[in-house]
Amino acid sequence: MEIDASDKRATMSVGEFASFSPYAKREESKGLGAWRAAVGQQWHQEVQSHADSEGFENEQSISGEIPWHGWTLQLKGRIDQIRVQNNELHAREIKTVSGHLPLDRDSIAQKYKDYCLQLLSYRELLQRSKRYPFDSFRIELYLIEFSTGITQSFILDASFDHLIVDQLDRVADYLDQKRERLEKLRSLKFKSAYATPRQGQETIQSDLKSAFNRSRIVLLEAPTGYGKTGVSWEHGLHKLASGEVERIIYLTSKKTGQLEAIERLNMLLADQYAASYWHIRNKEEHCVNSEFRCSSKICPYLSDLERKWDTAALQPLILAEAKPPPLEQFKTTNAADGICPYEAMRTALSYRDIWVADYNYLFSSSSSRLLGEQPDFDPAKTFLIIDEAHNLPSRVESNSSKELRSLALEALASELTELGADNRLSAQMRSLADECSAYGKGDTLSLRQLDDIADSLMIIVKSFANQPIDYDSISPESMDTLWGLAYGSTAMNERPECFLGWIPENGILKITCIDASTEIRRTLEAFHSCLFLTATLHPIDGFLEQTGLDRLDQTPIHLSPPAPWLNKAYDVAIDMRVDTRFKYRDKSIPTTVSTIAQLADRIAPIAVFFPSYAYADKVKQQLEETRPFYRIASQTRKQLETIEDRAAFIDEALRFSDIIFLTLGSSFAEGVDMLGGKIKAVMVVSPALPEVNPVQQYKREYYKNRNQDGFERAYLQPGIQKVNQALGRLVRAPGQSVKALLQCHRFADTKTRSLLANQYRECNYIFNDDDLNDWLERESQINPPQKI
Repeated sequence: MEIDASDKRATMSVGEFASFSPYAKREESKGLGAWRAAVGQQWHQEVQSHADSEGFENEQSISGEIPWHGWTLQLKGRIDQIRVQNNELHAREIKTVSGHLPLDRDSIAQKYKDYCLQLLSYRELLQRSKRYPFDSFRIELYLIEFSTGITQSFILDASFDHLIVDQLDRVADYLDQKRERLEKLRSLKFKSAYATPRQGQETIQSDLKSAFNRSRIVLLEAPTGYGKTGVSWEHGLHKLASGEVERIIYLTSKKTGQLEAIERLNMLLADQYAASYWHIRNKEEHCVNSEFRCSSKICPYLSDLERKWDTAALQPLILAEAKPPPLEQFKTTNAADGICPYEAMRTALSYRDIWVADYNYLFSSSSSRLLGEQPDFDPAKTFLIIDEAHNLPSRVESNSSKELRSLALEALASELTELGADNRLSAQMRSLADECSAYGKGDTLSLRQLDDIADSLMIIVKSFANQPIDYDSISPESMDTLWGLAYGSTAMNERPECFLGWIPENGILKITCIDASTEIRRTLEAFHSCLFLTATLHPIDGFLEQTGLDRLDQTPIHLSPPAPWLNKAYDVAIDMRVDTRFKYRDKSIPTTVSTIAQLADRIAPIAVFFPSYAYADKVKQQLEETRPFYRIASQTRKQLETIEDRAAFIDEALRFSDIIFLTLGSSFAEGVDMLGGKIKAVMVVSPALPEVNPVQQYKREYYKNRNQDGFERAYLQPGIQKVNQALGRLVRAPGQSVKALLQCHRFADTKTRSLLANQYRECNYIFNDDDLNDWLERESQINPPQKI
């Protein structure tokens, strides 16, 4: 649906008009559509083959305008059959149905209302067409029971006219609400992100405006604490209020970032009601059942939704409030009406100006349908903000990867056999399972072998699409396997060189995407404008290649505003005494332990970042054995899942611990700002290069074959990015400072050091214990130890 609210015109197909609902609609069992279409086409061809003998003409295109309540609806479609008989125009629409025929009038009007609306829409267009100057029209719904071929011809008389009137009213009401929403935005008033601009923000709004005048894509690189979130919201709201765009989408890679973005947005919007937003959460968070499984056969909240919408008291929740209600309240209200809260959320999105969500809702084929199916979502009229943009390439690569397990494929094949699926489909599934088992642990597939796997996946996916399978009867585990087969298979087939097939364990085939730049670029190309936010964009050429931005029709503009408070805020030293490479790690641990103790003696509490949990555990064990009097708080792999848990952990650690062990790349290192200004010394143990494995080695060769530095792209850049992120969280405002010790001689390598952020490159070198003591002593003179 294309909507021009200013001209009060909407363009859509007859099918879109007939099926339109202002509420979320559940589809039939997934995968059934293609099979139904194929069967329907066969029956269409059978009926149309007799057209000449019956005087019909097949497949007649028609378009026209229907004025309604001040709106002009431009509809276009194709009528299955038309004939003129006794000065009367006879239009017929052929439809296949799964239910038994014949049906009475009321059943047809209720069960196949969309089909009736298509015919009624065609009649309205025919009456207005100069090609068909007839006074009398006869419209026929020709139903075919696809399993038996039984037919029923049904003439729609004047008693069906209320359906088209109701539908026109429904569409016009929706369009009025959209126009009202856009008109309200013209009166949008909001606060500045900062009443007094922070250092470096003085000209940022005009800089952004100028940049977007030159390019649709702008990259804003500024350190943590600069205020990128507030700045981006302010710029986006200006676009919204001026009518330059109709919607803002704000995406982040972590839930913490979404909540922080909403908190900042609320500050700008205050109590106004001109602009509204919604925080998109997943199905499981909305589920009100004790066990999560989305199936209309099991969940009563998914059944008979169309009837429930008409009686539900959802207007205040969906239309009236500018801000979404608390999730638990939303779930309770919808459950009381017998409606799935997630379906209610899908409905609410269409009435919101701003969506805040995870990357996956735009960059994952399994989740992007949520936004794509919104009736008025038009990327060409949408401003996209991508926060923590340095994480985007790796996330999309992860979304495009898949894992095939031979046992899971065998289980799915057995279930399909029990459900009566075509034996060829089960055989294809077992053949793929055998392929997964044919390799041994540690094997990597050649490009030809991977290409064969990609072809097999495409055949299986097409076979599923053309099978009448009852998907609601498949177990949740097998459904997960099925979706794993389907998503991303097209990209694999088109660009197999961007994927690596390898065997981590016997019977498991991992297909890992190492370059998702094409998928990212294709998604971004559709948007009106896009603002990337990050603190660590360096090196920019690598980021542009990883996101496909180097292949856009316009060159992205890179903004890097000044952050004067960072000058001299970091006192950095590189510890040349230690080699933290894996084979030398055990030998270096005593020096690491001793150094941690020296820092903690002078400037407790200190934070120590490690490249892995295992490395941290080894150091902690030796530290506790040799110096049991230190109080150590240690982040573990499976704890602290909620924001509240993480905040409590940091608060308690700062109050009661001398040493805080954290892991590079974790939420504390990249997504939580609780350490800013509260830690005076930090130690980063190792440059955190990824472990050597088949994936990283393939990446290295992939970029080397493209005449780039493969080692830098596969190992150095990901590792140093984590270091930059961790250090950036520690100085967030003027007046804050921190001592940072980078432990490993590799930090001094020219390439490695060049990848560090500018504020970390000016550093001291520690060659012996005296150098360390001198560096620490200088710190104690400048900033005496402060207990928190």
